[in-house]
Amino acid sequence: MRIYKKHCYGFTFIELIISSAVSVITIASLISFFGNSISNNVDTLKQIHLNQQLRVLIDVMARDIRRAGYWSLADGYKPNPFMNGSAALTISDDKTCITYSYDNNSGDPNIVQKKDKFGFRLLKDSIKFRQNSASCDKTKNWITMSENENIKINNLNLVISSNCKFLQDPKANCHIDDNISKSISHTISIQINGELAHDSNIKQDMTRTVVIRNSTII
Repeated sequence: MRIYKKHCYGFTFIELIISSAVSVITIASLISFFGNSISNNVDTLKQIHLNQQLRVLIDVMARDIRRAGYWSLADGYKPNPFMNGSAALTISDDKTCITYSYDNNSGDPNIVQKKDKFGFRLLKDSIKFRQNSASCDKTKNWITMSENENIKINNLNLVISSNCKFLQDPKANCHIDDNISKSISHTISIQINGELAHDSNIKQDMTRTVVIRNSTII
């Protein structure tokens, strides 16, 4: 009987060792699983944060660019001072800067003033807002919209496409270079690529298409 008891005690001890080892492995696996889940959740939250930041930027840009050429005296036939000359809707050659104008309803509607001129550009990893008729080749009078400590803007790509219609015969084929009275409509594509300032692994691309409500009358 004593031999049998010793054998039982020895067998129970081995079982305990094996059970403990299995428990340790199981717990380690669970810890690893939850650790990975937490890490994935943190990355997801970072991605959501970046997405929200970029969405705010592109929404602000789209809403303001859509107003380009607004004129309180527009009738669809006479030339619009807010879509011609120095006030015309333009995009820089490198496609990172857009300038435009619209009637701010705060002065003579027949005169394009400095406060009627707006625009956006990419400069030093940030989106900047135009002030005081600043040009795309200057850095002065461009106000920062996106702060570098939060997000870094890697690229801003602005593309314009235009279509025209003859004022007298809208159904006739029209070319922008035709020397005849016409209405030119514009569509702007805004593409932004950004990343979190403190985690370059979290990146996001975002695109928005803006149809300009006001046409250029020539």
